[in-house]
Amino acid sequence: MKNTALSMTALALACCCTVPAFAQYDSSRLDVGYLHLKRDFTQTITIKGADLEKMPFANLSDAIAAWFYGAYTQPLTLQYVVDGNPVSDVNAYSIHDIEEVVLVQNAAALVNTADGQQEMVIVRTKRGQGKSGMTADAQTGLVNDKEYGQVSDLRFYHNYYVTAWQNLDKVSFGVSGNYMRDVYPDYYNAYRQDEVTPDNLQRWRLNGYFTWRPDSHNQIEFMLNYTPERIGALYEDESQPAEYKNGESSTQHFVLPRLLWHSDLSSKWSNDLQASYVHSSATASEYTIETSETPTGTVEQTGINESGSGKVYHLWLRDHLEYRITAGQWHIEPAINASYERYNEQTTGQQLVLPDSSVLQSYSDLYSLKESLVVLTPALDISYKRAFNIQAGVLVDAGSQKGSGGRSAFPFASVALDVLRLADEHSSSGLKVFGSYAQRTVPSPQGYTLLDLKSSTFFGGSSYEVGTLYSETLTGSVPVVIASNNVTPVYWVWQTGVRYSGWKDRVTIQYSLEQRNLLEPNVAFLPNGSAVAVYPEFFSTLQHADIRVKIFDAEGWRWLMGVNATMLSNKLHSGGTTLQTDENYKQDVGDDAPSPHSWTGGWVNRVQVKRFTAGFDLLYHFGERTEGPSYNDTIKVNSVITPNIYVGYSWHLPGERALELFVESRGLIRNSANDLLDDRRYYTVGGQLTL
Repeated sequence: MKNTALSMTALALACCCTVPAFAQYDSSRLDVGYLHLKRDFTQTITIKGADLEKMPFANLSDAIAAWFYGAYTQPLTLQYVVDGNPVSDVNAYSIHDIEEVVLVQNAAALVNTADGQQEMVIVRTKRGQGKSGMTADAQTGLVNDKEYGQVSDLRFYHNYYVTAWQNLDKVSFGVSGNYMRDVYPDYYNAYRQDEVTPDNLQRWRLNGYFTWRPDSHNQIEFMLNYTPERIGALYEDESQPAEYKNGESSTQHFVLPRLLWHSDLSSKWSNDLQASYVHSSATASEYTIETSETPTGTVEQTGINESGSGKVYHLWLRDHLEYRITAGQWHIEPAINASYERYNEQTTGQQLVLPDSSVLQSYSDLYSLKESLVVLTPALDISYKRAFNIQAGVLVDAGSQKGSGGRSAFPFASVALDVLRLADEHSSSGLKVFGSYAQRTVPSPQGYTLLDLKSSTFFGGSSYEVGTLYSETLTGSVPVVIASNNVTPVYWVWQTGVRYSGWKDRVTIQYSLEQRNLLEPNVAFLPNGSAVAVYPEFFSTLQHADIRVKIFDAEGWRWLMGVNATMLSNKLHSGGTTLQTDENYKQDVGDDAPSPHSWTGGWVNRVQVKRFTAGFDLLYHFGERTEGPSYNDTIKVNSVITPNIYVGYSWHLPGERALELFVESRGLIRNSANDLLDDRRYYTVGGQLTL
């Protein structure tokens, strides 16, 4: 395995060194990690990073939900690729480091997105413009919580960012630093009379890049990210005879160096060589202690202390070689992508009981996974003018680890046709029809994601869990599990859609339909009343409609408005409906299941009038089925929330300098029965200074 990877890497280096080469960032392409898609022939939804900068958030999914799939845009339903790198955690980058976020609605991009409802999101980071520059951003404010009609105390949110860059003839470099403190306010009650430290996240994000252009055909770029963070809380209750103390703490260090070498080997050949190494280490502890004094004056302590640690090492190498042929109006581009991964994930933990700290339960190697993957992806791309494109290929597991169904090859194909530009290539309007199909494989693990306030511990394994597929012969109304003989089924997904663009691309109207199969851990009840863990197969149907209009688009006048709606429905392959609702399913899909369907989406606005700027986002979720007041009962919840409202004003200073100040609120308006984002409300002020 190791010799195969080294040989592949050596061949890639030899190809790159044959002829000097270089090209700037190609905005006409989408790099999904193992495949390049032509942007003009791929159905997408795009957000500029600048349109998300004022919303306070610790996870990017909170900020993009109103623009993409509403409640279905959850951390576990998104597969990010950052600058062509699929092993990056997007939350290691401040939003000020991000140029754009793109949702790719194409089955060929989803071959490597696991067995669930994951969607592919491409993220491109910023590079400094002009000869040199410096920007500083600051945002702070109050956070409260009004869950269950109670009002919490007020706590502070902080977010500070600074960046600087320099562009020379052959060299460019830039650095950025970000500190963010997010917090969950709490309520006073009989068990938590004294909140010493509320649940809080402190995250530092340090990023840098260095680009070298030795000639007009070569570009070599080195990027480095370091993200340390800490999550903690401490509560005390001294009002009772026995003093009560409860605390928890998690720390994580995330390091990601990356190297990218782009080469134009000739007028027809190009090559991209990329390497990255992820190192993530985390520790977590949680304890409960009661201290009391006996009549004789002896102090006694009782309680439990649980702790754990985890480490991840992940090496990823990729080479993408492409050849371009032009024959009249036809463009033919065969390509091959080769990647090698080596990952090692481990978590250990222990549980102690006081007062004598004797081991109540001890476990080591609670979770351990070591594997190497070699994947080849040959593909052929054919296009005609600006009107037609077809791309097909196969993802081949060239290593010893077989994917879904024990297979090693998974085909994919996509086609796009612009009906209006087929007759007139230069038409100002376009009407494109899209179709794509892919069979998916089980990808490499993603257990190195950064923890946040919604997932601050990892006891029982890391965020990526390896489970055994159960095959149970069940009777009665309980459906039979599809995953038999512990063999992972073949996953598939297909998509179709249509997009109209007109008014000089100021209006975009599109619709997409997606179907796929997925597995979901759940609980089934036998006729005798016992329960078993099962992995039933679901069929998922997702429909999405999106309208984006630039009502004003002139110097000093801008109004971008978008409205979208998404419907998700899931049903068991066997047609049964007797599974107990799983509490984790909402995080995996965005809705409880099985459920007939629910509707979700958003309404977004970005306005500029001279020096005034404003933004207003609305997020909704209708028909959601969730747990009711009684056991095994469900009710429908209709939710509406404003995740982001802001108003700002900017001043032009001497030279190229500028200053902007703004006020913002997250979650200001919401209905009482709400399952969107969380129950916190933010009231912040901020500003940006550009030098």
